[in-house]
This record gives sequence, structure tokens and C-alpha cells, in this order.
Amino acid sequence: MLEDRNRTAHTYDETLAKDVYRRLSTHLPLLQALDLTLRSTHA
Repeated sequence: MLEDRNRTAHTYDETLAKDVYRRLSTHLPLLQALDLTLRSTHA
């Protein structure tokens, strides 16, 4: 996930953007777990 962010932060390449977009669903469980953790520890 961090690698995707770093590759797209300062450049725009349509092929790269489409590749990252296709991988978003693989990042979702990690982001949901982070959200749950942050909500439970800072509630």
C-alpha cells in the first residue's frame, strides 16, 4: 500500500494509476482494521 502511494504521489501515469486502482480492494481490509483500531483506542 505504501509503495502504491509513493509511486503515485508526485507523478501521473495513467497505466500506473489504473494498476493502483485495481489493487485498492486489497488495501481495504488493512484500512478497515486500522480504522477499527484507532476508533477503539481513541474513543
